[in-house]
Amino acid sequence: MKNIQKIVLLNIAGFTIKVNFYSSRWPNLKNSLITHIIDNYNGFLVFNTPKNIDYEITMIDNYTSVVKSKGSELIKCINLYEKKRTNEIITYYHISAVHFQLILRDIINQLFAHNFGFLFHASAVQSSNNAVIFMGESGSG
Repeated sequence: MKNIQKIVLLNIAGFTIKVNFYSSRWPNLKNSLITHIIDNYNGFLVFNTPKNIDYEITMIDNYTSVVKSKGSELIKCINLYEKKRTNEIITYYHISAVHFQLILRDIINQLFAHNFGFLFHASAVQSSNNAVIFMGESGSG
């Protein structure tokens, strides 16, 4: 891999996730993904280097696809990510913003599982120094 060109740090649910952006033959894809992450995860950005990094995402180019067989049919697939270590994955500039969000959800679920937590969907408001959480059936909100 070539040198890291940009690093984005996110703090989500108390976990620090480092996103490394390496150089790319597709700078428009890379820059578009960086812009999306900065714009849509603005409230989670960390500007000072933290003591601990809980998870690392490395973004690189990928020019390969995987061919799998399903009976007599061949299916061509594009990888979403590769797990390198317990706390590191490599993913690619061809993923979409939705794919990045799904990857983050997988990472947060994994971090919660290893730290005796869980993920649930709810709404909340802050009242003084307290939080009020509203949960309901799916679609009721």
